[in-house]
Amino acid sequence: MKVLFAFLCCFVGMLLLAACAPVAPAVPPAAVPVSPSPRPSHTPFVEATLLPTETALPDAHLAETSGEVASRPMESADFQPAFVPQPLWMGAQVRTGEEGRARLDLRSGTMLRLLPRTLFTLQESHPEETGLFTRVRLLLGEIFVLLTGGGSVEVETEFGNAAVRGSYMLVSLLPEGGLLVQCLEGFCTLVTPYISLELTGGQGVRVPPRWNDSTPPALDVFRLTENDLRRWRQENPEVEGILPLVNATLTALPPLPLETPALPDGLPALPGILPTAPGGLPVAPPVRTPEPSLPFPRP
Repeated sequence: MKVLFAFLCCFVGMLLLAACAPVAPAVPPAAVPVSPSPRPSHTPFVEATLLPTETALPDAHLAETSGEVASRPMESADFQPAFVPQPLWMGAQVRTGEEGRARLDLRSGTMLRLLPRTLFTLQESHPEETGLFTRVRLLLGEIFVLLTGGGSVEVETEFGNAAVRGSYMLVSLLPEGGLLVQCLEGFCTLVTPYISLELTGGQGVRVPPRWNDSTPPALDVFRLTENDLRRWRQENPEVEGILPLVNATLTALPPLPLETPALPDGLPALPGILPTAPGGLPVAPPVRTPEPSLPFPRP
């Protein structure tokens, strides 16, 4: 019993000594060197160069096709089958086959209808006071211009340039050579190296395929016939509403004179035709011929 008591006393004393012993100060962990984060290197801003198809709205798109129709984005590319609604930018070409037809809608809303065996190029487009100016080059075939979106359209050919404002125009490269322009409604202009001519609604003109430097071409200015109007209706259902007015105007207007007096330099004095210097553009702006007695509704 005494031994147990002594053991307990020793054990309690050891606990008291351990509780009273000073606590050793904690040693902070060794500092770990930290390398500074590398600063991002400065990269100068470089403006991205994107393709035209990524940065701009298309200048036109194919709205209708039938038969064989092909296109390519530029003259150096290969033709591929066209599709609807295919976007097109300046420099693009569209080609129709033997039975091919196509309708292109320009960004302005104007429609271009391509007939069979036609090849043309979208060349230029920029804003002007009356809307959007568009130039196309006709290399083969026929193209109807239905200017319903304002602005103007110019069709460039090897025989001259035909332009239309606020109206409907047909430009055709004739199979036998030469150029045919028909102005169904409004005002159309034809400019050749020698002669500038303005047509009003219901008039047309034929340009011969060739002439020499000393003799300007003899232009054939005529009024549209019933066959001409029938073809317009067949190829362009959009003009159905104005054809009665065109017919009425053609009936009311007197026929074109068979012979007209010559100008001092020998050029025929056909309505709206001005003489020009050989190889140059007209020496004066074209004289606008009077509008038909029955006004046409503007689109």
